[in-house]
Amino acid sequence: MVPNCNDACAERIARGVLAAVRDADLGSAVTSRRLAASIGIAFVRDRNMSVADALACADDACYAAKAGGRDRFAVFSPDTTSGAGGLNAARLAADLVDAMEDGRLKLFGQEIHRLGLPWEDSRHVEV
Repeated sequence: MVPNCNDACAERIARGVLAAVRDADLGSAVTSRRLAASIGIAFVRDRNMSVADALACADDACYAAKAGGRDRFAVFSPDTTSGAGGLNAARLAADLVDAMEDGRLKLFGQEIHRLGLPWEDSRHVEV
């Protein structure tokens, strides 16, 4: 949350965060420097908007940024919501957590291996 921040201010902050993440020194042990971020921006112009609704709007914008590719930000617009994020995603996530806690949902995963090296350890799991 950044109080008293207009569009230009928010975009400047977002670009700075993206640059900081992109340029982060991960140390010499890291061979890949493909670190990137997706940022969702939502302006709260209605004093009666709840925190949950403001976060849902920012979440929708973040989904839009992710859909656009790596290393991006997007500004929330009610006309261009993703449909996959925001309140719907928050409610779905809460329902999934409740179902897991109640024993109504079990997740299974299988390790993904390279075809040419099927016995090599993998860090990838498909759920």
